[in-house]
Amino acid sequence: MELKENSCLYWILAVPFCLVLSCQPAGCNPVPAKVSAPSAVLTRQQDEQAQQKADAVARAYEHMSDEERMRGIVYEPESKEAGQ
Repeated sequence: MELKENSCLYWILAVPFCLVLSCQPAGCNPVPAKVSAPSAVLTRQQDEQAQQKADAVARAYEHMSDEERMRGIVYEPESKEAGQ
């Protein structure tokens, strides 16, 4: 008899609990994080600094000859390697 009473009590509590939870459709939806203004400004400043550095490197390479560019990439020019 005790098992049947526990089972009834379980259903008496479980059904209203499920109904309450089902009435809140937005309760489990993800909420996007709020982006604060200072972090957005900081990100924009970092992007601008990175772009300025990239532009400076591009300007430096524009004025270099092919041999000068290769010297920055390869340790030794090809002519020195062939002689050794």
